[in-house]
Amino acid sequence: MIALQGVRSCVVLSCLYEQLLDAIAKHRVANRPDRFEPRLQKRRSRRYGFLQKPRATLKRKMAKRVT
Repeated sequence: MIALQGVRSCVVLSCLYEQLLDAIAKHRVANRPDRFEPRLQKRRSRRYGFLQKPRATLKRKMAKRVT
């Protein structure tokens, strides 16, 4: 944080910005198996029904159908 303090030129800031964007673009999200959520919402929704059972119960039920 101390290195970023002080007056920086526009060129240096744009270089740091480009490096930041490159670092973000290179970072990959790991494979996250068994990550899914039921397509139901707790509040009123137009596309999906209401979440009327516990989320864990619905996830178990969905997992049985997938495998």
